[in-house]
Amino acid sequence: MNENIAKTRLGNYVREQREKRKLTQEKLGELTELSTVTISAIERGVKAPSFESLCALIKVLNLDARRIFPYDPGNLGDHEEAYRCFCEMGKGMRSDQLNSLMSFVNRMQR
Repeated sequence: MNENIAKTRLGNYVREQREKRKLTQEKLGELTELSTVTISAIERGVKAPSFESLCALIKVLNLDARRIFPYDPGNLGDHEEAYRCFCEMGKGMRSDQLNSLMSFVNRMQR
C-alpha cells in the first residue's frame, strides 16, 4: 500500500468515526487539541497525523488500531507493509515515543 492510499484510508476512517459520534471537526479539534485545519487535512488524506495527533485521535474516537495498521501474521506482504509504516512513524521520535509505539505494536500482535 502506498503512502497516499494509507493516508486516504486513515482519513476516511477518522471521518467515519467522528461522524458516527456526531462530532464536528471543531469539537474533535477541542477534544484532541488539534486545529480544524489539521483535522480536515487528515480526513481528506492530504496530511498524515503526527504520532501525538494519532494517539489523540485514537483516544478520543476510540479507534481500532488494527484498522489503522492492518496486520495479518499469515500474510507476509501485510506484515512488511505494517513494518514499513511503523519505521516511517519512528523517524525523528524521542525514545519515550518509540517505546509507546513498540508497546502499541506488541498489543496488536496478541
